[in-house]
Amino acid sequence: MFNVLIADDNINYAKVLINYLMKNNKDLRLIGISTNGQEVIEMITNYNIDIVILDLKMPKVSGLQVLKILKNKKCLYKPQILVVSGDEHYLKQIIGNDLVYAFMTKSCNLEKINEKISEMIQDYNYHYVLQNKKKIILNELLYLGFNIKHVGTRYLSEVIEMMYEQNYLNREARGYTDNLERYFYKQLARKYLKTVQNIKANINKATNAMYNECEQRRLLDYFSFAYDCKPTPKIVVNTILLKLF
Repeated sequence: MFNVLIADDNINYAKVLINYLMKNNKDLRLIGISTNGQEVIEMITNYNIDIVILDLKMPKVSGLQVLKILKNKKCLYKPQILVVSGDEHYLKQIIGNDLVYAFMTKSCNLEKINEKISEMIQDYNYHYVLQNKKKIILNELLYLGFNIKHVGTRYLSEVIEMMYEQNYLNREARGYTDNLERYFYKQLARKYLKTVQNIKANINKATNAMYNECEQRRLLDYFSFAYDCKPTPKIVVNTILLKLF
């Protein structure tokens, strides 16, 4: 369930909107309706709010001021914000604001707003799944005995994350698994301003160190082949990916 807060001084519009959303989206739980920006800040501070539907023109503290306060406020958890406002002048002022997931006018029908909320939920679920998989990938590498301090281990972990993301988005497209250097190593090289050869060398070094340190029985059980067959980075990657799907 996703906790949603409606922030709008037009209480009638807020009630119509939330009734429609709750009827058409079973993943939402209404936490409250705030009629001014000060209440919004208090609600976000005191409750676990996942989504805020924010009007920009409100008394006491405007929606624009809410965004400024939240940007400077140290919160462990900041909600996704969908701006729904009838003031086009205000809307122009939030273009490019990284706290705003999207913005819409009140002239948009309720179905369009619900579609955007559903998109926000899907996006949240996608990133949540990937974040969990990052932890699992790291645990698998640690189980095999990879040294977490080795830069090659970090590179290898990121390669597996990228490949998982690629396969998560399109589970039928597994072709990139054969192109570590041409595709994934190249991405890491651009990210860290290194050469592909440097990325490859560090990953190979971390994999060789793992092979020399890992218990023979653990390698046999994990990779299902003879101990004297040293696992390549590609084998490590594909074996962990198979465990993830």
